[in-house]
This record gives sequence, structure tokens and C-alpha cells, in this order.
Amino acid sequence: MKALVGVSGTVVGMLFVIMLFCITCTEVPPAHVGVWYEAPVLFGDGGVDTTQIVRPGLRWHFRSTDLLTFVSVEWEHREEFDDAPTSDNFPVDLNVALEFDVDDDRAWEIPKNHGNWYGRKVKSPFRAFVMDFIVKYKMMEITVGRENLNKLEVEALAWINKYLIEKNIPIVCTRVTAGKAMPPTEVLAERARTAAQSQRKNTEKARKLAEDSRKEAETARAKADRAYMKEMKFTSAEYLKSLELGILRDKADNITWIHGAPFIPNRSIQ
Repeated sequence: MKALVGVSGTVVGMLFVIMLFCITCTEVPPAHVGVWYEAPVLFGDGGVDTTQIVRPGLRWHFRSTDLLTFVSVEWEHREEFDDAPTSDNFPVDLNVALEFDVDDDRAWEIPKNHGNWYGRKVKSPFRAFVMDFIVKYKMMEITVGRENLNKLEVEALAWINKYLIEKNIPIVCTRVTAGKAMPPTEVLAERARTAAQSQRKNTEKARKLAEDSRKEAETARAKADRAYMKEMKFTSAEYLKSLELGILRDKADNITWIHGAPFIPNRSIQ
């Protein structure tokens, strides 16, 4: 009897050790979902278990089974376009961000049917779509203002969702955002030089207008002075004396001046 108990204990211990080697624990992180992938050991086909979606938390399972996890909230892919050609053969730099969401109930289809769905099936066609869009416009039409970039966002969103449906990929693109398109460095430098030249021209034009205005005012004043001298029959000396009187009137209350006589104020002027 004791021998039987000893053998049973040994068997149980061996089974426990075997279980430790055969069982493991995997966590489905928050904001993720998971699906079971069963690898056949001796018999059966294995593959993805489509009967259940695994929610966040710890899960114990045999090592022959993998728990594949996927982001279940929106996430972003960003594509960088360097030297994308425009219709006038000027390259531009542009980045486009895409936000995606997964259909939780169909998440199991991704590892079974699509794998790296973005890299294998979406990336290249999407980049080709954007390049085809850019080449329809001139550089200035892409890099100045956002009208055409907004148009790119709308058309790209419609295109990519239609494409995902056609490929039966359980992913939805929720937003496409095009960043500011930048022309080549040489073009930026030329723009800066042009802006500086334009500013200098505007400054010179404003200065010339001011000088012309001052000259016109001086000419008009000279004509008025000559007309006044002629009307009053003043000599040049008398007219200058008259101007001096006008200045002194601004500083004095009483000034006595006799036409043709030396100018003598009747009180001191400070």
C-alpha cells in the first residue's frame, strides 16, 4: 500500500512538472484584443480559433497555443514622402498620417488571412495613390495654402476605405491628415531672396513717394510765396522780413513793425 502511494505521488509530481513545462501565461494588454492560434502537435490542422475573442487580462494556455494580440483602439501609421515630383518637376516633401481602427469581432481574420496587412497589402498602393495625386499639381499649388492638401485628405480617406473593403480587411481608416508640403531647400532660399528684394523695393518706393510729396509741397509753397510777394509788391528783403515777423508773432504778444523801417519789437523776446 505504501509502495502504491509512493508511486502515485511520483506520478503526480511528474505530471505537475510536465504541466509546468507545457503551460504558460500570456497577457492581453489594455486597449488590445487577442485570438488563439493553435499549433498542431501530433494531429489536427491547428490554426486560428475563430470562436472567441480574448479580452484584456492574463490567460493561461498550453505552450503549443499562441495568443496573438492586436490594438483595439485607433492607432496611427505615418508615411513620409521625400522629393515627390509635381507637374512642373519640382520635388516636394510631405508626410501623411493615417489613423486606423479594427473590428474586434473580426480580429481573428488578420493573422489567419492577412498577417502584416499594412506592410503587405496597403502601404505600396497607398503611397502610389498619394504620388499620383501630387504629380497632378504644380509645386506652388501644393506648398502654398491647404486647399489641395485638404482635397488630398478627403480623397485618400475615401480611397483607402474602399480598398480595405475590396481586400476584405477588417480595418477602418478613420482619418487621413496631410502635413505641410515643403519645397526643396533651394526653392526656400530663392523665396527668401525674392521676399527680401520685394521688401527693399517697397521701402524704396515708399521713400520715393515721401520725397516726391515733400518736393511737391515745397514747390507749391514757393509758388504761393512768389504770388504773395507779387500781390503785396514786396521785395525779397521785405518778404523775408515778413516771414520773420510771422515767426516772432508766435513768440510775442505785441510786436510793432513799420513797413520799410528796421524791425524793432516793443518788448524783449525770450
